[in-house]
Amino acid sequence: MTEKHVDAVDEKMDDAEFKEVLPENNAQITPQQIQARFDTLRDLSAEQMAALNKKLVSKLDWRLMPCITLMFLMK
Repeated sequence: MTEKHVDAVDEKMDDAEFKEVLPENNAQITPQQIQARFDTLRDLSAEQMAALNKKLVSKLDWRLMPCITLMFLMK
C-alpha cells in the first residue's frame, strides 16, 4: 500500500466513532441485532444469512480442523 493510501485510511479511522451498544440487564444479543449493525448484512434475507453462515462455518472448519487434528495426533 502506498503511504498516501495509508494516510487516507488513518484519517478515516480517526474520524470514525466506535460505540458498542450492550443490551440492558446483560441480555443476550440476537442475530438480528448483529445483522442490523452492518450495512452489508442489513438487507439480506433469512435464507441468504443462512447460506452466508454455512459458508463461514465451512471456511472456519477448513482453517481450524487441520491444526486441531495435528495437535490431537501430537498429544
